[in-house]
Amino acid sequence: MRSPARTLPALGAVAALVLTVLAVLAPPATAATVQRRVAVVLFDFADSKLRSVPDPLGDAAGWFDAVSGGRYHLVPAGAPIGPVPLGFPAACDTDRMGAAARAVLAAHAVDYDAVTMVFANGEARCPWSGLASMPGRYTWITEGLSPGGVVHEFGHNLGLTHQRLLRCRYGDLGDCTASDEGTRSPMGGAGDDTGLSAPELIHTGWLTPQEQVTVVRPGHYRLGPLYGGGPGPRALVIPLGRDRLVLENRRPAGRLDGRVRGVHAYLVPGNAFHRSALITTGRSAPITRLTDRAAGLTITVGETGDASVTVSVVL
Repeated sequence: MRSPARTLPALGAVAALVLTVLAVLAPPATAATVQRRVAVVLFDFADSKLRSVPDPLGDAAGWFDAVSGGRYHLVPAGAPIGPVPLGFPAACDTDRMGAAARAVLAAHAVDYDAVTMVFANGEARCPWSGLASMPGRYTWITEGLSPGGVVHEFGHNLGLTHQRLLRCRYGDLGDCTASDEGTRSPMGGAGDDTGLSAPELIHTGWLTPQEQVTVVRPGHYRLGPLYGGGPGPRALVIPLGRDRLVLENRRPAGRLDGRVRGVHAYLVPGNAFHRSALITTGRSAPITRLTDRAAGLTITVGETGDASVTVSVVL
């Protein structure tokens, strides 16, 4: 589901308020361990049918278990049902598919928390390969959608929007323009070999308050890897008036982040961690230095010799 575009604030003016912020801004409450039962319903249209019997949960379940640190489990609510004949020609009619899925699941007495509907899109010609209620319990998946695409739609069910991109010239937060989607999360099109970003983990509750540090004074802060374990907190949160700047340290860890390295920064509007924007300072997203000249804010990244890094914050 494509999120509507939004106009981002003038960062220099917002960041200027950082000097007056001395209180820790509480993140959303940490989520308990959750087991989400997903029912899969396969559909055939009257004039076009599925060529195979896909199982969209196959790869997504392991990905969510790894990203959440075992806090979120996708489990099948029984075997996939179908293909179920819809009885009408191929059409991108999500309401009718949803109603048919609920009727089939009721007839089979399936106990479920979420529903994934799979269909062939050749004749239906939906303008998307996947769609999801956000937040919610329904996903519509076209046959052949990549594992990263499936993860992306399940992320929408959790309330995550598309990760946007901010290009900040010369590393100055006062000179940024909104651009295309980010590339450090499946919510920005990075695929299922990449984990969620730190703001997204804070939104879901999979990054506990104990694993993050809110910076309210100048100093040197150790930042550990976002995934895989290591010394130091997993995220730094810097209040910018009503907004936040979130820093993370990405390193390869198992099946996650094989192509992602370095320290990344995100702008979070208000307390909406699910709508963070990845900051780039040129052609690449990892940062070594960020400034806001209007606020006198300087962030410098240095290596420590192990998997963690040192972040210096000057206000």
